[in-house]
Amino acid sequence: MKKLLTKVILVAALPMFAFADSLQVTQAPGPNPINYNGGSNEYSVVVQGYDGPVNYAWSVDGTPVAEINAAIFATSWTLSQAGAHTVSCDVLDAESNSLHTATWNVTVERRLYVKASSTASSPTGADESSAFYTLYDAYCSSQDGDVIWVLPGNYTSFWPEDSRRVVFQSAAGYENTSIFSQYEYEPICVYGYDTNSTTVVGFTLSGGGAYYATLKNCVITGIVQNAEYYWYGGPGCFEGSRLENCVLRGNATFNLLRSSTLVNCTVVDNSIASFSSIDPGYYDPYMMAMPCGVVGPYCYIYNSIIRFNYTEDGEEKNFCSSSELLNFYGSNCQSTFAYSSTYPTPEIAYNVTTNNPGFADAAFGDWRLYVGSPCLNAGNNAYVSSEIDFAGQP
Repeated sequence: MKKLLTKVILVAALPMFAFADSLQVTQAPGPNPINYNGGSNEYSVVVQGYDGPVNYAWSVDGTPVAEINAAIFATSWTLSQAGAHTVSCDVLDAESNSLHTATWNVTVERRLYVKASSTASSPTGADESSAFYTLYDAYCSSQDGDVIWVLPGNYTSFWPEDSRRVVFQSAAGYENTSIFSQYEYEPICVYGYDTNSTTVVGFTLSGGGAYYATLKNCVITGIVQNAEYYWYGGPGCFEGSRLENCVLRGNATFNLLRSSTLVNCTVVDNSIASFSSIDPGYYDPYMMAMPCGVVGPYCYIYNSIIRFNYTEDGEEKNFCSSSELLNFYGSNCQSTFAYSSTYPTPEIAYNVTTNNPGFADAAFGDWRLYVGSPCLNAGNNAYVSSEIDFAGQP
């Protein structure tokens, strides 16, 4: 049976070691990262300054590899479980006394392939030729910690069955890979059990947001929130989720974000509508009083730009005011803004600017910042978890 593609990422390696008797053991850093499918990957040590014979005892996760007694370990094994693993080499003298132990800590990610145009009759996900057809099929075959490699195409949303940690990684970026909400009244494209379970990287989400999931380097557009569905217990467009390096534009909602965290995001050109304007046939006097704004209650906004989001009356309404939230929810549930750009100044704000962020060409949808923008280098790196921004820049 063909083995699934496995990705091994080297986490740490030790430098040269010196001993009183002039023994020096140099541990080669090893491949980082490597992708292999039952192939060979070398780990090695070099012993110097020791005149006696030496032996090499290799092990993987504490299990000896008895057939290898050499300075180079060309692995032919395939780790079957995603997660943290250890490769080690014990350098021994002629009496099997340990002179030094070299250790490589590695993280294994098993990769499954998905292709919207797949024609595989019995897909295993092991490679592109055997790719699954849907995200759900790949998810059902995944293990905790797997990476699902999604080739260009259009895909539909699905409910995860448990809290396993799975990453859906677009192979060609948000320009070429989309997820659509398959439920008529539910504005959700990505579902998860919590922000540590389902992670989606590099997609366009069309017609829906995320429910208890993590999004990275995504574009979210085309959401139209349904008033009646929301009133009968449906989730908000984004609820309990974390968004990093994302762009949210061209959506029509009354609350786009609720109980969510944004880091390095741009939220622009969204329509803030009342319940009656989104669903003309629906009217409830209680819900008509619900506060509307891009940022609703219990959100945390870091290093982000929330600007130029307007109501049907032309008011820039980037977030719900604290008085609106208090009157409706009966609690002090306003959101927190830090090192961000919005208007006007929120009640809970740290290093927030209300100046024009200075987009390169907002009229034509170019939301990059021009030279001299007050938002350039105005964020706080303490909130950043990715080395590359939405534009692929460090």
